[in-house]
Amino acid sequence: MIMTQTTTTVSKQVIKMIVAAALMGFAGIMSETAMNVTFPKLSQIFEVSMETLAWVTTIYLLMVAIMMTLSAYLRRRFSERQLFLASVSIFVLGTLVGGTAQTFAIFFLTLLLVAVSFFLGITSFEKKEPIDKTAKLDVWQFLLLASALTTSLVVVSELETGQLNVPVLLAFVVSLGLFIWKSLTSKREFLNIRLFAKPVFLLAIIPFVLLQFANIGGNYLIPNYLQLGFGVSSILAGFALLPGSLFAALLNPWFGKLYDERGAKLPLYLGNLLFTISLLVMCLLAHSLGMVLLTIIYVVFSFGRVMAFGNIQTTTIAHLKKEDGPHALALFQMMNQYGGSIGTAVVALISSGQADIKDAFQQTNLLFFSFGLVSFVLFFLMFRTKEYMTPSQTKE
Repeated sequence: MIMTQTTTTVSKQVIKMIVAAALMGFAGIMSETAMNVTFPKLSQIFEVSMETLAWVTTIYLLMVAIMMTLSAYLRRRFSERQLFLASVSIFVLGTLVGGTAQTFAIFFLTLLLVAVSFFLGITSFEKKEPIDKTAKLDVWQFLLLASALTTSLVVVSELETGQLNVPVLLAFVVSLGLFIWKSLTSKREFLNIRLFAKPVFLLAIIPFVLLQFANIGGNYLIPNYLQLGFGVSSILAGFALLPGSLFAALLNPWFGKLYDERGAKLPLYLGNLLFTISLLVMCLLAHSLGMVLLTIIYVVFSFGRVMAFGNIQTTTIAHLKKEDGPHALALFQMMNQYGGSIGTAVVALISSGQADIKDAFQQTNLLFFSFGLVSFVLFFLMFRTKEYMTPSQTKE
């Protein structure tokens, strides 16, 4: 028996498109991280609380989450080239506005990345016709969901005052209820929320959100913890996140290969185990951690989180019907950003209730540790859904 092996070569054009998109994503993450690191200094300059400044990150992530709800429609209505050029233009405009502030010239540095991204994108994204120029957006579904996401964050953030904002809570309940009704009855496609009724999807997206909650919430708290708790400079506090983030990003392709070769159980269970252990250590040593030790622990945290986080979406879509894949992807993308925004809001809320940043750090990591334990249970149940128990499925 003669075995033949085929190899797939990725064209230079595709590589340029990937790099262009990656640079845009990195520019956004760098801007967000830079803001988190400077919060203690900005709090002194503008004489506002850290919790108030946290809204800068919260609103940024909220807006990304809201835009993600449009992803399915935008991909049908506009070409990739049109979407790329529009995103670059809007990003540049926002960066220029931010850079006009006297002390915010950190912003102009990101334009260098955007310039490279624009050059690669303009020479690689082809001029193609949209999939469906006649596609129409269900504006009411979009507005109702945007209202529900926004009001939910306002309710959480205002708990800092010790009182529940009942009018905003009612606005959240009404807008969410109307969105669900409209989504289930509308003939226009927006987001297929019926996927939440499928255990294989629900049991996956909850830990997915919890991991992102801990990631973004931790990225907000760690620089502030080092600066306020140990007197570390803002530059060094920012670098505490770099080794873990870089290490995990470089190993991300290996995590995908591990999934391809061993299935989903190993990366999900092992990744979540490392994630949970690192949080337990940070919780127990919250009052004595310094720059070096925290940086090392954060490497373990990032390694475990990315190993599990990156493969949850992959294995879930692989175990759904083909026609459900794009809808599942849109929901994962939306909940990814929303999980980050609610994570920042909750961590800011915890911090506001503690006079000592070290106590806030300990309580936050205790909360994140509980997320890890919950995720183990959800993964266990997910692997026992009918989609995973079917003999024909190869990715356990």
